[in-house]
Amino acid sequence: MNTMKYDKRKIMQMAHRTYASAMYRCGRTFGQCLKEAWEIAKSERKFLEEREARVKVMLANRKPVAEVKHNEKEIRWEDCYNANSRGHLGAQYCGD
Repeated sequence: MNTMKYDKRKIMQMAHRTYASAMYRCGRTFGQCLKEAWEIAKSERKFLEEREARVKVMLANRKPVAEVKHNEKEIRWEDCYNANSRGHLGAQYCGD
């Protein structure tokens, strides 16, 4: 398990904000608000751990990109401009 610690100050602030707001409290006690804040913190931590694991897998499975070098004398019109690069009055934009 990851040694990442919970930010208890943030959790207490979230619980207090929920309890102080009559709109979000909905008749709950402070203990219930604190319990909900802990559940949110735990779900955030789980999400971050899952995202970190997915990133590690993606980085491990990435393949090297083949580098393409063009000789400037051999560049054709189609290398810069495709059929969808037509603009106003037929002008062409290369994206430079």
